[in-house]
Amino acid sequence: MNTQRFGSKSSLPMAEVVPSPRSEDWLPKRDYILLPLIVLATIVLLLGCGEILARVFWAEHLDNACAYQTPLGKRFRANCSSPEKAVEGPWTTSVDNECGYRTTESCVVRGPDQLRVVVLGSSAARGALVAYEHTFAARASAALTGACRRIVDFQNLGTEAADLDRNDLRISEALALKPTAIVIVIGPYDIEHLKETTQGAATAGFQFNLHDLDAQLRKSRLFLVGQHYLYRDPAVQIAAFLRNGDESSRYLQNPLPETWRKQVDDVGALLGRITAQTAPANVPVLLFYLPTRTQAALAISKYARPGIDTAALGEALRATATQNGVAFVDTTPDFAGARDFGSLFYQADGHPTAEGHAVIAERVESTLLKLPAFGQCRAFVGARQ
Repeated sequence: MNTQRFGSKSSLPMAEVVPSPRSEDWLPKRDYILLPLIVLATIVLLLGCGEILARVFWAEHLDNACAYQTPLGKRFRANCSSPEKAVEGPWTTSVDNECGYRTTESCVVRGPDQLRVVVLGSSAARGALVAYEHTFAARASAALTGACRRIVDFQNLGTEAADLDRNDLRISEALALKPTAIVIVIGPYDIEHLKETTQGAATAGFQFNLHDLDAQLRKSRLFLVGQHYLYRDPAVQIAAFLRNGDESSRYLQNPLPETWRKQVDDVGALLGRITAQTAPANVPVLLFYLPTRTQAALAISKYARPGIDTAALGEALRATATQNGVAFVDTTPDFAGARDFGSLFYQADGHPTAEGHAVIAERVESTLLKLPAFGQCRAFVGARQ
């Protein structure tokens, strides 16, 4: 029998012969530079193509052709119209009346017994990126006109956040319209930019840093489209907001940080300058606080986070408004309690949508109806009910 013995020489495997590397097997030195550049160029090309496609299918038009700059802030040309569109929103047309206000009604004084509300504030107050008939001013005007059985028009003088600190300079203009009340709409973004002016921005020298690069990337259309889809889940937006951790997100702390307390004091000083002019004319001023989408989401129990106080800034504003004779309304609970929270804000842009303006309109209407000047309207509403 021809068998092999265990451990015999013939049973050992033959060792593999590994060839030693040769110099010609290595990449040329230039390839160590060219290959990373090719990868980088490919990434840039893909991102560029993505940005182009995003701009084609997700149009945006934020520049209002009717706007022009004055020493007192931004104004809008009389009888002018301009298209507007948020990345996530429909095309709308902003139309201004003969006084340059975003209002369909004439700014002409109708008589001493007219019911008229003047609106001050930034782009959210003006109803930017929303069709006029869906803005809170138009909705509240229609509702109050029905309730009062007479015309109640809203003359909307809203401009932009950088003009907030100069709103007191528009009070004489507002009072010339013979208003029944003045409504001011304000949010965290407005307060944060309270001392900002376009003149100051224009004189600042060019400075570029990583923060500027990050800000530019965040303005890219591709980034905004990505935000739109990611932020459909409020929890994702909340996580990004809290991870940001800079000064702009600290208004949800209690007590408020020193920076935000100072800005609240600035709001109080502004309100003092306003009421010094409105009080002699016996025109009430109402301040409505508009939360950010993140703040409103955090006010919903299932999204609440420990250590976050969504009422901190509102309560501070309420105190300073009361000290200056201004009625204050925080709409945060209204947004948090709305039936379809996901539709109230543009996720990436941040402005309230038509549905969001409906929430503001209801609170504005109910608050105005409590004023003595609207007492007859309350009687009509009570009789109708």
